[in-house]
Amino acid sequence: MTSERFLIVGTGLIGGSIARRLKEKGCLVDGIDSDELTLAYGHEEGLLDRSNATHPMSQLIEEATFIILCLYPLSQIDWVKAHKNEMKQHPLVIDVAGVKGACYPQCKQLLTGVADYIATHPMAGREKSGIINSSAQLFHGANLILIEDGADDKAKERVLKLAECLGFGRIIACDAATHDQRIAFLSQLSHILAVSLMNTHPGEDLAVYSGDSFRDLTRIAKINEEMWSELFLLNQSVLLEELKSFQKQLQTFTNALEQGDREAMKEMMQLSTSEREKFDEAK
Repeated sequence: MTSERFLIVGTGLIGGSIARRLKEKGCLVDGIDSDELTLAYGHEEGLLDRSNATHPMSQLIEEATFIILCLYPLSQIDWVKAHKNEMKQHPLVIDVAGVKGACYPQCKQLLTGVADYIATHPMAGREKSGIINSSAQLFHGANLILIEDGADDKAKERVLKLAECLGFGRIIACDAATHDQRIAFLSQLSHILAVSLMNTHPGEDLAVYSGDSFRDLTRIAKINEEMWSELFLLNQSVLLEELKSFQKQLQTFTNALEQGDREAMKEMMQLSTSEREKFDEAK
């Protein structure tokens, strides 16, 4: 990895965490961000060797051999359109966007002949955003989803080396459609449930009564509304199907409760226990 010149576009929580880990490993890391305070923090903490605050952006792009896009999906497309012709090293470009169907095909087409491109999605994060909350250990043991549709073998090998460097525990390869379907249920629906639960009794003094179960269940309700609203809308049709499936399950439980059907509720709880154990076994 020390032979690469990394360029991280978007040095927030994810980009900043990648930079921290790469610098620990002795890598060259440049950064691009629109926020001056973010870049200043990155330099003060030693996370960035260069940035668009110290060098022309075009120079950073021209000299990069490995570009990591840590942008919202629509901004990612716009950035690639605007800067693809400045990529002079035929770099490897990866992204970390939370949906793929809405941006992967366009970015792949735009970068054909200009760069190698592989879409990824690190299944890691925190409730708080920004480079100030970044951590070199953020990806330790986490899953990394890899969209490797037609990717060059050497490019894939470089991504796998990066994944090992960052500390990912498991790499799962799939296509963009499968990614978006799985993420709709495993991530996006979970965030909607947490938001809805927290908004059920707004303004009431409930914190002093809560236990760990409520806090664990609603941890992700502290949410970046700009990013998640974009992700939800870009995966709208798939997410709506998952919402309908959940509503059906919720109605089934509601019916059992209204009818005083203890056996039906117990069966649902037994099934959920069995299904949850599969996640523990997969660690």
